[in-house]
Amino acid sequence: MKREELKFQYAPLEYQSLLQKIENGRLINYLRRRLHYLIRKRLNIEVMNRRNLPGHDNFVIAANHSSHLDIIALLSAMPLGKLNDCYSVAAADYFFANDLLAWLSKLLANTLPISRSYGAYSAIKVCGTLLDNGKNLIIFPEGTRSKDGNIHEFKSGIGILMAGRKQPVIPIYIKGAYDALPKGRIIPLKKKIVVIIGEPLYFTDRPDDSESWQQISRECEDAVKRLIP
Repeated sequence: MKREELKFQYAPLEYQSLLQKIENGRLINYLRRRLHYLIRKRLNIEVMNRRNLPGHDNFVIAANHSSHLDIIALLSAMPLGKLNDCYSVAAADYFFANDLLAWLSKLLANTLPISRSYGAYSAIKVCGTLLDNGKNLIIFPEGTRSKDGNIHEFKSGIGILMAGRKQPVIPIYIKGAYDALPKGRIIPLKKKIVVIIGEPLYFTDRPDDSESWQQISRECEDAVKRLIP
């Protein structure tokens, strides 16, 4: 699969032209780094245990999800120079519903649009190809934002993706984002957000079967829960 096909085939067809214009341009990459520099100056986000992020190898972040602020908080943990190599997996029908939202999603979160009309295996194949090309991924294994702020069951997709892979999963717990911007709220409150980074999890030796997928998902979920202060 060619790189261009990889990035855009899962976006709605009417937005592919827009995405092709902004995805890899120097301007959008510069604007993304500049925007996140300003965000880090303005927002009250604390990052703990940043040393747990691999310095050279690429990885997958698996985090709890209760707020639209989660992705901003997670990207605040990344070095500014690596922002453009870090993709956040998101539903295309939500974040690419119109031109403006698609542009903002790409600018702010370097979003990898996955169409829910395609099978889960197709989406996971795209994620795997990105990893094979040295990119980092941000995944919310719960699949959607929590309505009560609690961590809910991780779906098996993270297990399907990571079974037998050399890249590690970095478990992360995000504290405070739900209080600042829960589902249904539009304007965030001024609350402190803490990003707690756990130690890498490796699943290189795991077999690629359904039992292993479920086990990997449970281990990732347990690792995130252990980070709750």
